[in-house]
Amino acid sequence: MKKGVFGVLTLVAGSLLLFSCNRVSEIVTQEQKEDASAQIKLANEKFLAVLSEKFDSSEVDFDDESTWGPEAELMEAAWNSIYTGDDSEFITKAKELGVYSDFKKIVNEYDVKENSRVLRCLTNDSSRGISASRFYDGSLRSGDILLCAGIGEEATSISYVADTVIPGDWKHAGMFDAQAEDDEYVVFTASNVTDAYLEQTGSSGSSSSSSSSSSSSGSMGAVGYESITKWSTLPYVKAIRVKNASVSQGQNAVNYVKQFTGCEYSLFVTRPTNEKWYCSKVCYRGWDYVGYDIEYNKWYYPRGYWVTPTDLDDDDDTYYLFGDKTSD
Repeated sequence: MKKGVFGVLTLVAGSLLLFSCNRVSEIVTQEQKEDASAQIKLANEKFLAVLSEKFDSSEVDFDDESTWGPEAELMEAAWNSIYTGDDSEFITKAKELGVYSDFKKIVNEYDVKENSRVLRCLTNDSSRGISASRFYDGSLRSGDILLCAGIGEEATSISYVADTVIPGDWKHAGMFDAQAEDDEYVVFTASNVTDAYLEQTGSSGSSSSSSSSSSSSGSMGAVGYESITKWSTLPYVKAIRVKNASVSQGQNAVNYVKQFTGCEYSLFVTRPTNEKWYCSKVCYRGWDYVGYDIEYNKWYYPRGYWVTPTDLDDDDDTYYLFGDKTSD
């Protein structure tokens, strides 16, 4: 990837934003982060037990979206809250399904709101995230997977919804592309802050972490690139790599999914479908194309509906490179 004047400006902008984050965020220790993560996992297990008892998923065909029941719809609404910064869809759905009171009790019992806030505070460990320079100095190679807790500033305020419902510490994922044409947009994924989505909605090409909930066409996002500035200023990020994979395989994995640039973002979609994508499906399908199945505990987590970002992290075919160590 070339590093021109725009790349230098990105480094400066990233430093300024990081300084701003340090001024407004509480500094927490890694131990506090790990304790918060453990409490959230307990809350998640308890809520999934509630869903498992209430809904029968025995007839679900995970390759057929028409068989996905209310449990999957609730999980989708929770995950969407990260992308939109709005939890109203989830609250409405949880009330319709009769599980909102259970959700509130569990959130209070495990203090999920506070623990989610702690997870997204900066730590006093310099490895808490990824600096902009990591994208230029050779630390990353094509196909490396980046994981984070959310995709925008709005997500941090309501992240407890997804933390309670969606298993795992990681809620968003993307693949680094060393051959990206734009010095700034280099993380290939599906979300509502990709370059393809911003172009569709007429938004500015800036890498602001703000989120718009929908486009004029009703789409919530698109397959495309996210910016270095966004990824280098989030407080809860890490990089992982596929074991024993070559550099060319990593580039081929990225090149394969790049053909779907501009396709619609959606969570209610199976793995093989090409028309609609979500972030971790982009990573999974790219690597699956070159012969690596990087889904942890296949067809199970969470309950088989999706390949989650945490699946990618937990799979035996991936390993930690650098960044936040909460789940390692």
